[in-house]
Amino acid sequence: MTDRIELDPIAPIGTREAAGFVYYSDGSGEFRAWSEPTYPPHPEGERFRAARVAAGVSLRAAAKLLGLRPVDVSNLEQGRVVPRGGWAALHERMKGDR
Repeated sequence: MTDRIELDPIAPIGTREAAGFVYYSDGSGEFRAWSEPTYPPHPEGERFRAARVAAGVSLRAAAKLLGLRPVDVSNLEQGRVVPRGGWAALHERMKGDR
């Protein structure tokens, strides 16, 4: 890999309420609610995820192949970010580096 993949954020389209148990560094925790941003579905992100899963490549392995963090690959698949150079380069890297 020679070129670093740059990611551009997508603006959220709204928020949704979520809830769960939150653990704190001091060992305590609590059940609480929060608002989190929602993003529009991205057809290319969904296609990328489907291809990754069909190829049997884990999120962590895909991140290593692409030179990204696993959270970045997840954000791509969920439509939170898009690759600056386009999706074709990501698909090619996934094919070429395995």
